Amino acid sequence: MSEGQNSTSTRSVDRAIDILECFSEGNTDLRVTDIARKLGLSKATVYRILRTLDARGYVSQNPENEKYRLGVQTLRLSRTFLSGLDFRRVALPYMKVVRDTLNESVNLFVSNGERRVVVERLESTEPLRRILRIGDELPLNRGAAGKIFLAFDGANHPDADAAELEQIRLKGYAISHGERALSASSVAVPLFNHTGKVAAVLAIAGPTVRFQEPALSRYIPVVVSNGAAISKELGHRA
Repeated sequence: MSEGQNSTSTRSVDRAIDILECFSEGNTDLRVTDIARKLGLSKATVYRILRTLDARGYVSQNPENEKYRLGVQTLRLSRTFLSGLDFRRVALPYMKVVRDTLNESVNLFVSNGERRVVVERLESTEPLRRILRIGDELPLNRGAAGKIFLAFDGANHPDADAAELEQIRLKGYAISHGERALSASSVAVPLFNHTGKVAAVLAIAGPTVRFQEPALSRYIPVVVSNGAAISKELGHRA
């Protein structure tokens, strides 16, 4: 393949990925013109790439309104990704223990650049609770789970408080009140793998009214002990 052909192929792959990334929870169904306008591409180029993605099952078109949406192949890829997260399988039984002991929602996060992503979730049975969904992306600089990544994973953020991160490292857990959402609180701990790196973060979250003393002093040991048990199963030795 010549250098020119290789460059063209790379550009086509980039455009295909750009098109797939146009779809989101707020934009599940898109027309060719919507995508072309957003990416600054011609409708002919977008249509050509969509036809290829459609043939491979990565998008599908609604014949009634001619809008496109993500296809079943994207679901297969996401399932493959999640099944490959060994720490997720290891963590789930302990997440159930935390949820059943405290009856607060339990989340499992991984880092994704300057964001953190929910990869597993168990809901509290309380009527008042924080609702997250698998796949939700949240900032690193707000909330206990995000600060765990900043403290232990060596991530940098312009808004990070170095003194606060040092205290988190010393304590081994983080607490937040109303940082990401008003009247919401969380407690989070790192999950270390066999290399000593942070594989994920385990966190509980709920309304601030339930994350006060003496309840908070009961919550912290439960999250810390189960987080340590997960890390041990992942091969971490303190």
